[in-house]
Amino acid sequence: MAALTGGDAGKVFTIDTMQRDVHQIVVEGDTAVAFMTTTADLHNGSSDENEYVWRCRCADGKITRLDEYTDTLRAFRQFDLV
Repeated sequence: MAALTGGDAGKVFTIDTMQRDVHQIVVEGDTAVAFMTTTADLHNGSSDENEYVWRCRCADGKITRLDEYTDTLRAFRQFDLV
């Protein structure tokens, strides 16, 4: 899981508690889209739950681009940023 977070997530999340529940994957041509819910405990004692969409483009058997979208308002509210 840590490899999928780019290293920065470990500053906020307890990585070993992070779980992804993939609800749907749609593939068309060289593009795959996954809709998921992610949960994790935070270092401050609270927990996080949010929905994500990942869009992957592939070429030659490798991911060439990965775009991640999330509900930023929900995240801001959970982190008391709004």
